[in-house]
Amino acid sequence: RTRPFGTSIETVELLKYITNDSCTSRLGVNADERDCIVTSAFLRHGWVVCAMVNSETVPATSVSSVSLPTTWNVNDNVKGDLLELSDCRVRYKGPGTRRDSDAAAVRADMPVPVEVGVYYFEVEVTNQGRSGYIGVGLCSASVNLGRLPGWERESYGYHGDDGQSFQGSGKGSAFGPKYGTGAVVGCCYDMTTATISYYLNGKPLGVAFHNVCEPELYPTVGLNTPDEEVVANFGQKPFKVDVSTLRAAARARVQQSIRSTLVPDLHRTALRLIIEHLLHSSYPETARAVERELTGQG
Repeated sequence: RTRPFGTSIETVELLKYITNDSCTSRLGVNADERDCIVTSAFLRHGWVVCAMVNSETVPATSVSSVSLPTTWNVNDNVKGDLLELSDCRVRYKGPGTRRDSDAAAVRADMPVPVEVGVYYFEVEVTNQGRSGYIGVGLCSASVNLGRLPGWERESYGYHGDDGQSFQGSGKGSAFGPKYGTGAVVGCCYDMTTATISYYLNGKPLGVAFHNVCEPELYPTVGLNTPDEEVVANFGQKPFKVDVSTLRAAARARVQQSIRSTLVPDLHRTALRLIIEHLLHSSYPETARAVERELTGQG
């Protein structure tokens, strides 16, 4: 689904070539057309980081089918006897005997789209309930929702009762402070670094998980004891964190990596990629112009 930045030298070569000031005249298109063509090509080939660097906002024509998480998935509530869902609100209504079997989680209605590069959501704890056994994080579509986030493979979670982070195991690691009623937990998935970090009431806690490699992850929350209640913010109202700043920082980081990477002259494979996409997108004249450059006839 995605290719981590730096695994292909052609990626760096293509970025350096296409963002060069002389590229517009060499390809015979204006700057806006160039950005749209190249960003679309990057997305089509799974180079999400490159697309994010190439364009401040991905052209709508290339991601018209992309959907963001907006609410919790009521059809995913496999433990309906334990959780009560209402839009972005989740309340625990089970017996809550503190046994693992009493835990229940729910996923968002959509996975995190790779096109965004950096994704962020928040969960407000409106009631910590009896014990505050609350987990916030991300998980894949195959994860068992009968356990708290982080206890299963392909699942990541930061828990309120002990402040620990969990990744694919019931054994946690010391991470941040405990949290309860009134706390707003922010979760940031940065696909440019393959990391998941957290914020508490707008303040950064740092990276909890590295080398996050699952092809598709969903926001998730889990509860375990009576009266626990949380409300998610998937962007329907302002966040406590400036997400645009997070994305700008990621973009700057990748651009710096590009500038500091030494590569040979433009690789033929990179030009072939451009030609392929131009033909696919009905730009035959531009494709022929690139072909002439590739064969040295320009």
